[in-house]
Amino acid sequence: MYAWNDFDFLSLKDDGKVSRAMMLPAGDYDLFVVVKDQSNGDNKQMPKSGMLRRKLSVPDFSKTELMTSSVLLGGIDELPSALPANQQRENPYTFGPMKVTPTVNSKFAKTSELALIFWIYGAGTDAISRRPNLTVDYSFYQKNADGTEKYFNKTAPQMLNGQTFPPEFSLAVGHLVTGSLSIPLASFETGDYRLEIKVTDKVSSKSITENVSFNVGA
Repeated sequence: MYAWNDFDFLSLKDDGKVSRAMMLPAGDYDLFVVVKDQSNGDNKQMPKSGMLRRKLSVPDFSKTELMTSSVLLGGIDELPSALPANQQRENPYTFGPMKVTPTVNSKFAKTSELALIFWIYGAGTDAISRRPNLTVDYSFYQKNADGTEKYFNKTAPQMLNGQTFPPEFSLAVGHLVTGSLSIPLASFETGDYRLEIKVTDKVSSKSITENVSFNVGA
């Protein structure tokens, strides 16, 4: 059986960028992207084509263990409303009225902000509030030229619990736990950094750590 049987043929834009959503069950996949020149009508001339192959691993977020999605770095904007279904596939990084524009090279100017977003799965539920009780710590480390690194700074912990979730939040109806951060980079020296994201579940006493590398330019 094919994991995906809704094929989408499209023409490339002038910037050569293509974004599409794919819905896949958990597992490991081979992803094939084929690009071909449009036919000029000459049956004797075969249009040029190329193929890109990548390994793709889709985690199983239905497990009860504490997990996070990939961390998306880039710009985060609010849209007037959620996109209609026929536009959602072309904008895979749009979640309801929120649009994320991921950075390709994880490079940011000192005059910009570092913005990120990710989702947390498998969190325990507090017996009183019936909601998760999580703490997210963001710690920054500056990378040295010799391969070592030094502690730079950290933000105040992000609290995700019964007091900070909106009143309508409910895991039972499919709401997701979202971690996010937006911080100005004016105080950062130019260079390479590692951001350590530690998620602690106060219900289960478990924790998970994710690391993100980025660069601050002049």
